[in-house]
Amino acid sequence: MKPTATAILTYLFIATATIRVSAQWFETTAPEGGTVNSFAWSSGRLYAGNNDGVFLSSDSGATWMALNEGLTDRRIWSVAVHNGMLFAGTNDSGAFRSWDDGYTWVRMKHGLGDRRIRALASDGMNLFAGTLGGSSARTTTASPGGPSIRG
Repeated sequence: MKPTATAILTYLFIATATIRVSAQWFETTAPEGGTVNSFAWSSGRLYAGNNDGVFLSSDSGATWMALNEGLTDRRIWSVAVHNGMLFAGTNDSGAFRSWDDGYTWVRMKHGLGDRRIRALASDGMNLFAGTLGGSSARTTTASPGGPSIRG
């Protein structure tokens, strides 16, 4: 096959095999404090973390409710849902967890050398935390009374 024909066939294959996906962004209201550092989604509930705490929207961001009972550090850099619990990573106080969809929070007191959590993520089995100091940690269980995040 000639190089020109090969190039044309390659172009046609790529052009027909590529699916175009374009996102359309729609502005929503921001929670109190404006800037959002992190979002998490679970069962129709959108959680946002910012410098004023954790916020909940059950109407896709049209309205927000503060969920800060028990948070001693409201500068939230990350939020995640893991095994039905909500987690918040703070600026200086480590991780907090909530068993009641964010209505009350308890600090996870052990296991992290650097308590400046910048990222939280769950793979369904483990909860991972990344810190400002460059360390990372995980926990395989975060049940009530269970261990905290481990380095």
